[in-house]
Amino acid sequence: MDMRPADIITSAVKDTLKPYLLEKGFEADGTTKFRRSVGETVQTVEIQRHGVGGGQGFVYLNGIIRLPAISELLAGVDSRPRPNSLMFRPHNVDRSLPEAIAITQESDPADIGAVGVRGIDAVLGRMNEFTTTADAVDYLSGKKLSVFEGVFAWYLQHDQLDRAQAFVTGLHEYFGDQPRWEKLANMLDDVAAHISPETPWRTWLATP
Repeated sequence: MDMRPADIITSAVKDTLKPYLLEKGFEADGTTKFRRSVGETVQTVEIQRHGVGGGQGFVYLNGIIRLPAISELLAGVDSRPRPNSLMFRPHNVDRSLPEAIAITQESDPADIGAVGVRGIDAVLGRMNEFTTTADAVDYLSGKKLSVFEGVFAWYLQHDQLDRAQAFVTGLHEYFGDQPRWEKLANMLDDVAAHISPETPWRTWLATP
């Protein structure tokens, strides 16, 4: 008998995905989020529903790595909340996996659960490559504005000035001609003033 997509997702989570994640050491945080601590990070798997109110819908699997050390490092800059995480989806890791799991009224919850398990395995394999803050920061340094204040702060805090210089020089090369550059630079000023006031990072951008 046909089921509503919303009920199919609920069944797949309850019967397959939740037990699988609990076996992997996750704890439920609500009905569609699961968390565990790994090394210096907090991993979250989020089962995101989209457009399931009608006869079809989609499910996205989000693998999120949060970096508590970055939050602590930036806490004294000001009260503005800042990103401290990176995210992967199965398709980012394995192109043979779907960007989203499509669900219709004819879908079998067990089949949806099996596809979800394959996606979770792919995401966890990638997430487990970043269990230290240092590894995650080095990865994020290639993502330009993703957690850019945290990347800069981490390198300054750990006296990795060569990496800090390469990072902000790369930002300037990419964004320096854009109107928003001065706003970004002021944000880097605030980070430097809090972490390492003696670092004259703007001189790194001077034309030789």
